[in-house]
Amino acid sequence: MRADSRVMESQVEKLWSVPDAAQVLGVSTKTVWRLIRCGDIPAVTVSPRRTLIDPSDVRAYIEAHKTRRNDDGPVATEPFVRASADRNSGHDGS
Repeated sequence: MRADSRVMESQVEKLWSVPDAAQVLGVSTKTVWRLIRCGDIPAVTVSPRRTLIDPSDVRAYIEAHKTRRNDDGPVATEPFVRASADRNSGHDGS
């Protein structure tokens, strides 16, 4: 191993596989794939059968989706809205 590659390895946190990220998030691999497809979690495709995720991106996803509590109970800091559900419900949002 060359010296410059060892320096790079020490500066870069090990990337996680999709199953690793799923385990950390407590969800299925199918859910992680959905999060990747919709752009919520960035991923690096290193080959057709190997996709890796930066742990800092998983941490950022967790931080962005944390809930806070108020007197009425938990409240999402960033509401999750399904546009397709709104369209299919027949409600016009008013």
